[in-house]
Amino acid sequence: MFTEYCRHLFVKMSSFVVLNPNVNRSLKNLISLILKLKNITNQKRSNMKKIKLPNTNGNFLPVLFFFLFLYSVTGFSQEKSLYDRLGGVYAIATVVDDFIERLLVNDVLNANPAIKEARDRVPKAGLKFRVTELVCQVTGGPEKYTGRSMVDSHKHLNITEKEWQAMKDDFKKSLDHFKVPAKEQDELFKIVESTKKDIVVSQ
Repeated sequence: MFTEYCRHLFVKMSSFVVLNPNVNRSLKNLISLILKLKNITNQKRSNMKKIKLPNTNGNFLPVLFFFLFLYSVTGFSQEKSLYDRLGGVYAIATVVDDFIERLLVNDVLNANPAIKEARDRVPKAGLKFRVTELVCQVTGGPEKYTGRSMVDSHKHLNITEKEWQAMKDDFKKSLDHFKVPAKEQDELFKIVESTKKDIVVSQ
């Protein structure tokens, strides 16, 4: 509601500037350009409720720039979260399912007896559930991770750099399999790399 109010007020103030002959021409051009970029049509402006402009005693520019800034941070340019761009919980769960299945048959990981013991003890459905929770949370979704910390859940596995790279390779294969865009893949791998210090314990 507040964002919509700011948008309406911005349009009213912008119209005032464009029509006021005392305002610098370059500033008028700037406002006109912003109006075009934001795709604000004359029809939308005519349907808006009238909003009374503040009394600025002739010093209109500070107020204008304040609302230009306010509009810029609350306007249409706001990007969706990584969670939303990935498709939400169902899309994430689908990728996680494929990823875990790849890990379970990875020869590099299976050569580690500690990892094999953990897999024999923890049902893969439970592992998929926890990983889905985690990915949803760290990408900006409403789901909350309820498992142990990265340190507590990996410190006894003695994971090496080679095993870490094997895991990343399988993750990449899953992302490519579901055609996750490069931008989102890059963001995901940055998140993955941020956990490395808590997971890899030996070379």
